[in-house]
Amino acid sequence: ARPRLLKLIATLLFLIFATFPISASAISADPPANPVLFVHGLFGSSNGTFGTTTQFLEQQLGWTRGGNLKISGNNFAIVPENFNANGDFFTLDFGDKEATYPDGQGLIHQAGELEAIIDFLQNAGVAPVMLFGHSNGGLASRYYLAHHAQATTKVKKYISYGTPHRGADLSFFGGPSNHGVRDTFYRCNQNQITYVGQN
Repeated sequence: ARPRLLKLIATLLFLIFATFPISASAISADPPANPVLFVHGLFGSSNGTFGTTTQFLEQQLGWTRGGNLKISGNNFAIVPENFNANGDFFTLDFGDKEATYPDGQGLIHQAGELEAIIDFLQNAGVAPVMLFGHSNGGLASRYYLAHHAQATTKVKKYISYGTPHRGADLSFFGGPSNHGVRDTFYRCNQNQITYVGQN
């Protein structure tokens, strides 16, 4: 009888507290010690991938939006949108969200764009940053950290999620259709992973 009574009490407590709405003031988290730079993935965008997240950070937690840094075209030119060097977080938009560049470098090119953006932030007094990469944005960030001089002095932390660090089975696409997919393309069969990309 005692387990049933405890279960009933737990259920009643849940029902009572579930009816009280949680106010925005009940949620709190201090801004990070280092600003966050959100890096979108393949087919993504700053707003499409992180729109809900950044809206929550700004409106519910009171963090300061630092603006979006957009790469224009293929020549690493940065177009700051609503830039605020005192921001707690920033977003970026790669020059090509599919990583299909004329130089054929795919994610390597995006890592170069990321370097240009981080250097821009550093020159504006925003350094070091924390990189938060989604999907292929995590791969471009990883390549930047591994292959660009002084990256470890400009980036405090690196977090990725949904990132295919060991490749992805994209056979349902019929094979890589662009540079970004090509760089991620592995054929996964049983216990073997076969790399079929070019970089």
